[in-house]
Amino acid sequence: MSRASRHPFPSGPVCRLPLVDKPFRYETIKSYLRRLTMLNHLPDGELCFYLDGTDELGRDLTRFLTPTNLELLAAVTGYNPARLRHTFPVQESLISADLPFTERRRRALHPQSNPDVLPDPIPACTLCAAARQPRGAKIMQWAPQNQRVCFQHQRWIGPPGRGYGRRQVDLSRTPSIIAAARQHQRLIRRHGRDRAAMFINRSHFVAVDLDDRRIIQRTVDDRLQSLLPEGETVCLSNDDAVTAARYPVAVALATIIASPRWRTQLAAPAHIAGPALRDLTRDINAALRLRHPWTPGWKRCELTEWILELRPGTRLRDLSTLLEQNPPNPCLSEGEDS
Repeated sequence: MSRASRHPFPSGPVCRLPLVDKPFRYETIKSYLRRLTMLNHLPDGELCFYLDGTDELGRDLTRFLTPTNLELLAAVTGYNPARLRHTFPVQESLISADLPFTERRRRALHPQSNPDVLPDPIPACTLCAAARQPRGAKIMQWAPQNQRVCFQHQRWIGPPGRGYGRRQVDLSRTPSIIAAARQHQRLIRRHGRDRAAMFINRSHFVAVDLDDRRIIQRTVDDRLQSLLPEGETVCLSNDDAVTAARYPVAVALATIIASPRWRTQLAAPAHIAGPALRDLTRDINAALRLRHPWTPGWKRCELTEWILELRPGTRLRDLSTLLEQNPPNPCLSEGEDS
């Protein structure tokens, strides 16, 4: 039924829906309304029209996050509005229509996930969602960037979180990805959500760059053999399995570059920056176990670009000169490794 042919809802008391289910953590309102519609066998768009006067939710994801619409949602679900705010927060002073759409969307999301929330909703863990009603419904959520793994069921939930028609990636045979996810949590506790998200994003691009250069290809391929069912292959570089296989490399690198030592010492004069660059090169090669040792002289390398950002005005050949003047000490590296 089109919007023009609909009649407005009658005024007066609102009856609670016969069947309701509590919202999933970080669930989008569109996903929650779709589940309630399926659970109560309502016509498509009925709850959307009830909340917002339109058959479909508009592109502006904050348009129905108002005190009035939250009260309406609480009336049909029977849940306390304060409880619904934990999943669907209402921040009246922060969702002004004068703000850009992307800013309104960011501020309308869960307060705890604002600093590093994923730009698009992703499916929740299918095994966790199986306990919700109706059975088999797909739950979409605004997950924070550190929520890459379901630790309970050992599943990769994103990003990208699409799966391209396959089941979510099973991580039970790749404990290194589970360990990387726990290290990601420790990074957040140590450096905060904002800085941890920045380091992980930078490291992700470095991992993609190293994989494209075929430097970590063997490591990624070994993990893919454990992640994919027998006989199945991937042909897209942003597939869930490929992203999961690169994830430990990104976390290991983020753990190194997150140290405040590099930001201060690499920006210092040459007699301080030289030894720091030597130590950074040694730590990266030891942690990532690269097929070919990385050096700051690589052209069009994300790691090199990061170092050049810390040293404005420095040229690429200047980094090579700094490293030649302060070569790594093999004896020191062996002593530390032992």
